[in-house]
Amino acid sequence: MGIKRKVRQTGESLAVTIPSQIAQLHDIKEGDYLEFEPIGTGEFRIRKV
Repeated sequence: MGIKRKVRQTGESLAVTIPSQIAQLHDIKEGDYLEFEPIGTGEFRIRKV
């Protein structure tokens, strides 16, 4: 089972936090860009670009 995070409102956008262990594992830092790709109903892939 995966890690769950709650979606929250930030201004007029929605935000989800990335756990620090995941960010470190994938070398994701503040200012990096992430791409969200739909892969099915209710599913998507996130990748660093």
